[in-house]
Amino acid sequence: KRLMFSPLTFEFPDKKLSDIEDQLMLGSIMITPVYFKNKKGRYVTLPQDMLEISFSENNIKTNLKREGIHYMDYSLDELKFYLRKNSMLPYVNPSKNVESMDIATLKVIGYIKDKARYELYDDDGISLDIKEKYCTRINVKYQNTDWVIDVKNTNPNIKEIEFYLYDNEGNLSQRTIK
Repeated sequence: KRLMFSPLTFEFPDKKLSDIEDQLMLGSIMITPVYFKNKKGRYVTLPQDMLEISFSENNIKTNLKREGIHYMDYSLDELKFYLRKNSMLPYVNPSKNVESMDIATLKVIGYIKDKARYELYDDDGISLDIKEKYCTRINVKYQNTDWVIDVKNTNPNIKEIEFYLYDNEGNLSQRTIK
């Protein structure tokens, strides 16, 4: 049984990370909160290369960070976290609440060395048929310096998917599938 949040030593047992208690893994995302008053940053230990993602109100910034210890600047108006290699994260534009959320254009950011897979389940709020009726399955492979993207989408609310894919060197490729 997996924990929702797990310490780094659970995910990376071969690394010497047992003293790090303020960085947690949430699936393929590492969170590193700043929890001291008036601090504008902190030191972060990356147990492997990761993609730093910073969301602000209407902006997203990314930066490939190599394994090691880094000082990271944080501001109060951003949400910052780290995405593991061979992982993807779907998101939509910000909204005031779930009811006003527009999922017609799903965005997917990925940091992929060779392959990644993501299954997104949604529901209509009424039926119990979430497995097939509102499902988006995404498989991405990086082969011979090009991306192979396979999408099976049965969610009628998602009209297109914008991909922002980073390879192992931090190079960005953008693709849109309708």
